[in-house]
Amino acid sequence: MARILVIDDDPSIVRVAERILKLDGHEVVTAATGVSALQECRTAPFDLVVTDVCMPGMDGMEMLVQFSREFPGLKIVVMSGGGDESDDVFVRAKRLGAVLTLPKPFTVDEMTQAIREALGKTGEFLPD
Repeated sequence: MARILVIDDDPSIVRVAERILKLDGHEVVTAATGVSALQECRTAPFDLVVTDVCMPGMDGMEMLVQFSREFPGLKIVVMSGGGDESDDVFVRAKRLGAVLTLPKPFTVDEMTQAIREALGKTGEFLPD
């Protein structure tokens, strides 16, 4: 299947996402920060990145821009549990190159379906 990088500063979200993705047959690498995620991507290629938006240091939007520039075509799914603001966050994320968005909390089926769909899409960076 695919090699997927999951980025979130919440260890419980990382554990759940990792478990779901491994059960679906994917190889999963995790990172708690944008900086460590970039290091992982520079070390070995990934088929897909799944990232939270709200994280300390480099947030998901900054990461999306950086990843799109350094790794053109890398498919990125953006997760957020930001309530009503999620719609704006998701619109901005797609504009910056996210192939799909995933609201938190998510079910096993929602994540599995989102990942399968995202793996079939092409990432595009739309600069401001």
